[in-house]
Amino acid sequence: MKKNGLIFSADSDGGKRMEMLEIPNHKFYLGVQFHPEFNSRPGFPEEAFSAFIKASSEK
Repeated sequence: MKKNGLIFSADSDGGKRMEMLEIPNHKFYLGVQFHPEFNSRPGFPEEAFSAFIKASSEK
């Protein structure tokens, strides 16, 4: 997976588990273990949601 560009880009506070993976050279490939919806509010989305909407609206 690493050879094909997948990286683990964030871990938990204690470093015991990976929290985020992505493929940076892909238009949008992001997986998260945490709950970004808990940090989102109407008009103030969490960064993962904002990035997804932006990527999906680009041609």
